[in-house]
Amino acid sequence: GYFAQHQVDELNEDGTAYSHMAELMPDAKEAAIRARLGPIGFEGDKALTRVSALSGGEKARLTLALIAATDPAVLVLDEPTNHLDIDSREALIQALNAYDGAVIVISHDRHFLEATVDRLWLVADGTVTPFDGDLEDYEKLVLAESRNGNAKVKKGPSRTHADDRRRAADVRARLAPLKQEAEAAERLVVELERERARITKALSSPLLYENTDDAKRKLAALTEMEGRLAQRVEDAEAEWLAAQERYDAALAESGASA
Repeated sequence: GYFAQHQVDELNEDGTAYSHMAELMPDAKEAAIRARLGPIGFEGDKALTRVSALSGGEKARLTLALIAATDPAVLVLDEPTNHLDIDSREALIQALNAYDGAVIVISHDRHFLEATVDRLWLVADGTVTPFDGDLEDYEKLVLAESRNGNAKVKKGPSRTHADDRRRAADVRARLAPLKQEAEAAERLVVELERERARITKALSSPLLYENTDDAKRKLAALTEMEGRLAQRVEDAEAEWLAAQERYDAALAESGASA
């Protein structure tokens, strides 16, 4: 799968996130399509918003999701963060760290690179070779080359930085499932609370308390739904807390930072 910023402009401006994903999943049910869109911020009515009304970051997220939906073994990303806002960039970082396939990234975004890649390659003099340093080493190399004119580019000197970066990437990969579990539990709590608020608002309608059989039936049904949701919220919050504790414990054991 290949992603470049120009692909964002190829989205159908009159289409929606849902319609784009549905084209790639012609035999899928609505729930399966929405399951692909929800984790990238296209939940509920947002999935039905016209592309022309989306921000640049939202369009980029949608484009990446459409590429990932084809389950490619390798993703090639050409400056993927150019039009992403901070939240979208962090979401992309999390998605790439959880991705099972290989990812090749071309980017000038130092934060993005430090948070995702575990190996650097140097493109120079018509060749591509492994670079044994980290981004700091590369910056020093470029500055040295600038000072020394057109001296031939050599591999970075520091294997220690490269090893540290690979170890950090391994830790992120091990923690990714626990982090995703905690985030999914949190999203469920938010969704249930939103539904509970909708029912609570409905229960405030004076029409429900009229002395009619229809009003009594509706009131009883909504009251029962509110009770069930209250229990689901309680259970979901407990699972969220447990998932977060598992992630925090693993994070502390690894010695990494969130």
